[in-house]
Amino acid sequence: MRKNLLKTVCASLLILTLLFSLTSCARKRDVVYYGYFGSSALMVIYSQEKNTLYEINVPMVLITSYAESTGETNIPSAMRNLVALDADGFIIGSPQVLTALREILDALGSASGIGNGTEEAKQRLETIVEKSYLLKSEALITNMNTLCNTDLKPLTSVISANQPLVVCFDAQSFLNPDDLDFSRKYFRSWLLQVIS
Repeated sequence: MRKNLLKTVCASLLILTLLFSLTSCARKRDVVYYGYFGSSALMVIYSQEKNTLYEINVPMVLITSYAESTGETNIPSAMRNLVALDADGFIIGSPQVLTALREILDALGSASGIGNGTEEAKQRLETIVEKSYLLKSEALITNMNTLCNTDLKPLTSVISANQPLVVCFDAQSFLNPDDLDFSRKYFRSWLLQVIS
């Protein structure tokens, strides 16, 4: 009797483990880009599970303190390692490149000089979603790829196909300058909760 009960419990655990591994493997992978522009850093994440496009401004002090604590000398790698999300690409450029990207999106949205805050970032991403049919233009994508020095097709294709909701955050609010180690851990935990 006990032997049958033990076999039943073991079989049930095996089935649950198999089901869990199958459902976790079936989860669609997010599309993640890290942006580094001298004194500014951001992440653009498309969550397939939530059909949401996120832009998150990441304080440079979080990234540089992480890089210093780990001996990492490459800022984009430090960003990826800090957040622990696989990257589809890195958008690396000068502050002028970031300004040029914003100007392109402002022109597409028929706005100019709207600023650099969270609300403005949301307006720019909403412009991308709203005018996603333009993302099928090879000339526009080629120019944006050249400007960003990376292939944006994984991101532009999911935006074009899914018309996601747009959410923007400024992670500066998570920063505790007196305890950067805690801030880094809190940021990573918060981010995974938001996009999952």
